Amino acid sequence: MKYKMIIITFIIIIIVYTVLYALTYTSGKDTIIPKFVWQTYKIKDLPIQALQIHNEWISKNPGWNVALYDDDDIDSYIKSNWDTRMYTFFRALPLGVMKADLWRYLMLTTHGGVYSDIDSKCLLPINQWFHDFIGPNALVIGLENDTHFCQWNMYCTKEHPIMIYVCNFILENYEREGIDIKYEHCVHATTGPGIWTDAIKSYLNLDKLNAKEIYSMYKTDKSYFNEKGIYILSVDYFHHIYTNNEYGSNNYGDGYIKWTDEKNKLIDKAN
Repeated sequence: MKYKMIIITFIIIIIVYTVLYALTYTSGKDTIIPKFVWQTYKIKDLPIQALQIHNEWISKNPGWNVALYDDDDIDSYIKSNWDTRMYTFFRALPLGVMKADLWRYLMLTTHGGVYSDIDSKCLLPINQWFHDFIGPNALVIGLENDTHFCQWNMYCTKEHPIMIYVCNFILENYEREGIDIKYEHCVHATTGPGIWTDAIKSYLNLDKLNAKEIYSMYKTDKSYFNEKGIYILSVDYFHHIYTNNEYGSNNYGDGYIKWTDEKNKLIDKAN
């Protein structure tokens, strides 16, 4: 009888501990990342593929505010929340995809939350994503490939120092270099994964390393990165664990507005 009571007491202690741990962990997830999901498309009338993905983000993430911004919303947000330099930069961008790139960095800086491309499917509810943060600032990024960090999905706390740095880095690069629309990788170099990765590398003082090498360094010793509120995931997470990018500009039908078509028309016009 005595041993039975000991076992029962032990089980009760385990149950109480588990419940308290779960409550603490859930509270951390609820408080550190603002419960916003930011998406954008040229117009509010989404084509069927994008609409299905948008609705899946809503259905899989109850309690999260899944917001869709069109071009007019983005313009209004930047004009109202950022200074004249940033708004002038935004207005000078010749492609919608560039404006969407810039907007995601700015929106995450002021509001925090999750950013997702409109052609990136949510495979796992956000509450089941990585949330084991140390300190008040958190930016979670993943590898896109050996060279670049992914920016079709990312999530962070608002006013994170690295996001402020990224926004200024991209603005200053434009003011210094301008935009060569005829350059094959002008989107990457001006607002896309190329400049995004360069800004992160600069912030970390790791300019000579590529994304894969930085990730290897992160796996070996996370302390330097965690002190700066940066958490890096392997290439799998935003490819087929948390999300999956369907590359709408390559794979969706004619009803989907493709940034590659817009770029080609602009190049033809320049020629």
